[in-house]
Amino acid sequence: MDASPYNHPSQQAINALLVVALFACLAAGTLWVWRTLSIAEQQQGAKLLQQETHILARQIETHFAYQSNALQRFAQRWELYHHQRPLWYRDADRLLHDFDNLQAIEWLDPHYQLQWIRPLAGNEQAIAFRYPPDHPNMPFLLRARELSRPILSSHFELVQGGHGLAYYVPLYRQASGTRQFDGYLIAIFRVEQLINSLLRRLPVEHMSLTISDGAQPIFQRKRADTIDSASQVQARVQLGDNNNFVLHTYPSRELQQRHSTAVPLITLVSGLLASLLLCYTLWLALLDLHRLRALQTSNRTLQSEIARRQQAEEVLQTSQSRLRLILDMTDYSHDALFILSLDPLEIVYMNRTCWTSIGYSGEQLREIIAISPEDVMPGAREWLQALQQQVIQGDSAIYQRHIRTRTGRLIPLEISVRHMNRLGRDYLICVGRNNRQQLEATAQLEKLTQLDGLTGLFNRRYFDSALMAEWRRLQRQQLPLGLLMVDVDYFKHYNDTLGHQAGDDALRQLGRALQLHVGREGERVCRYGGEEFALLLPGADLQQCRKVAELIHEAVRAMNIHHAVAPGNRMTVSIGIACTLPGTDQQPEALVGAADRALYQAKAAGRNCSAHAELVS
Repeated sequence: MDASPYNHPSQQAINALLVVALFACLAAGTLWVWRTLSIAEQQQGAKLLQQETHILARQIETHFAYQSNALQRFAQRWELYHHQRPLWYRDADRLLHDFDNLQAIEWLDPHYQLQWIRPLAGNEQAIAFRYPPDHPNMPFLLRARELSRPILSSHFELVQGGHGLAYYVPLYRQASGTRQFDGYLIAIFRVEQLINSLLRRLPVEHMSLTISDGAQPIFQRKRADTIDSASQVQARVQLGDNNNFVLHTYPSRELQQRHSTAVPLITLVSGLLASLLLCYTLWLALLDLHRLRALQTSNRTLQSEIARRQQAEEVLQTSQSRLRLILDMTDYSHDALFILSLDPLEIVYMNRTCWTSIGYSGEQLREIIAISPEDVMPGAREWLQALQQQVIQGDSAIYQRHIRTRTGRLIPLEISVRHMNRLGRDYLICVGRNNRQQLEATAQLEKLTQLDGLTGLFNRRYFDSALMAEWRRLQRQQLPLGLLMVDVDYFKHYNDTLGHQAGDDALRQLGRALQLHVGREGERVCRYGGEEFALLLPGADLQQCRKVAELIHEAVRAMNIHHAVAPGNRMTVSIGIACTLPGTDQQPEALVGAADRALYQAKAAGRNCSAHAELVS
């Protein structure tokens, strides 16, 4: 027996205590440094959140100002609308179409009673509503009139139910040579829809926020990882001359991680590793002792473990046989079946249809997915992020994706995904089916909804979308946009004299004649409504528009359609011409309005002619 004092039990205990005490001191110092660095990073993150909150508040104000400017421009045309209610209705409907967060657009007369309202559907309870003197929004009405500028109210209870905000724009018109107050243009917003539209294109996905009106919250969007214990940041938001709104933001764990660095963790790990390495030599003896004891224990349990494993292998062989039978059956399915594990990303299983339908072998497809999944499925990374969210929610979903074959052809695939948890691990069971025929049928149906049933031309719905698309495209390219509004002269008399069947035939002939004069890229002929047609001429200046109008008059004369009421006993058309260079200070509706005015001028000039009108800024 070795009599060395270093092998004595009491000496070994003292050495162990010294090693533990040394390690404890080093670890405590490392933890203090780590804590100091972490607090400094949190303070820096709070400053950055404050900056983001103020920037977000200004962006919200800018987005609302864009919409309020459109409403103010609409109100500035009140002199034109006052005696033309249908024209007011038409332009109000266009505003409602452009801004989907509007509940209603109304005219409140000088006696505080609602007269006009669009849309009527859903706002029946507001018809003939009169603001009582004690109405909570009456101070805003009086202030808007006193200051002669628009004001956004605080939130209130809508007559239709729910919370809303009202944007009051005072209206004036000339009467007896003086400028007189003529009520208000009121834009009614639903709070939830307005704020969602203001935040739609802003980078707010990573933060939780609340917007309050004074002390009462009116909108809240909180992430699941919001840190409630952290202090909130707020910034005042001024909407429509109302500075009573406050934006509150809360830090989230994602935001905290974004502003965090690995410096505190590296410091902590490095310090602890250095402490461990310093004490490593002293612990070797104890580790050897533990290994010896563990070896003795393992020898005693070895025989029982061998018997248990033999039994487990027999059960495993039976299970594998059953599994093989199931996998062989799924290989002959027409649908692609695959199972994913997302943490980490791993394809647990694919049936034969997955690779044979796109021209690969199983090994080739696995290699491509592991290296570059975008080569097989465009947008695969975004889809995997959506699947991560589905794992968090634990539900099922259906996705529409495209799969690229080995030859480069894209195949549409409808993928049904179901979440499953087994043994603490999340899996997604995916079944994909080729739905090309269904998508083609849907596209054909969508195309039919864009055509006029009588003439086969594009309809009004298609015209509105095409006008907006061309306006944006030509605005970027700094090219002109021309518009011709063509109306058949005395068409009602034509129908009354010869019948609607003859009128329909005349409209079809005119539609075919108009199509002969559009051929350049982007040019379209649309049936705008009734006997009125619209020609959209991208890139055409005023001279080119007038040339097209002359050709149309010649084509109508060549048609030689008998008309007993029209001069010369032949059908004629009147044409309104408008042309502009699309800019950020105008809207496409201004071009349509100018063409309408020009058409009225052509009618007033005796018909069977063309007229041109400038845009009103």
